[in-house]
Amino acid sequence: MSKGEVDFLSLMCYDYHLYKSYLPFTGFNSPLHKGDHDISFFATLNIEWTVNYWVAKGAPKHKLVVGIPTYGRTWKLLLSAWNQPYALAVNHGMLSGYVSYPEALNFLKQGAVSVFDDQRSVPYSYLGRDWVSYEDRNSIYEKGWIKVLPSISEICSHSNSIGIENLKKYEEAN
Repeated sequence: MSKGEVDFLSLMCYDYHLYKSYLPFTGFNSPLHKGDHDISFFATLNIEWTVNYWVAKGAPKHKLVVGIPTYGRTWKLLLSAWNQPYALAVNHGMLSGYVSYPEALNFLKQGAVSVFDDQRSVPYSYLGRDWVSYEDRNSIYEKGWIKVLPSISEICSHSNSIGIENLKKYEEAN
C-alpha cells in the first residue's frame, strides 16, 4: 500500500462474535484486546490484532480510522447458570440477536447483571438465559483513545474524542 493512495482507511472493528450454529457460544462484539484464554483464530478477533495486522501490512498509522459499534449482539444461553464469556448458546438472543444502545440500557434496568471484562475492555450482561455483548461509556472511552498502539494514541486528542459526555448525559436521562 502506497502512503499516498488513500486519505484514510476505515477498519470496521465489530461483529467479531455473533451467534452461528457452527459457533454456538457467546463472545464479544468488539473487544479491544484478546483475553488470556483466546487462542488460535479466536486470538485474532479483537481491535488490537486488527490494527496491528494492517500496520504490519504497511498501512500508515495516521490514516487508520477504527469503527466501533453503537449496538450489541445477543445470545440465548443453553443454561442460565452458564453465563460467562464463551458459554454455550442455542440461538440468537432477544430481538433476533441485535440490541441498540437504549435497548441494552433497558435490559440492565430489567435487572440484568453487568460485568466489565477488564482483559478485553468491554462489558457484557445477562439475565436468565439472555446474554448481551454491548458497549458502554468505559469501553467506548478505552476505544476512543485508541490505547491499542502507543504510536497511534499520539495523534488522538481530547478535541476529537467521540462524545463521551453526550453518552453520559443520555445514560443519566434514561
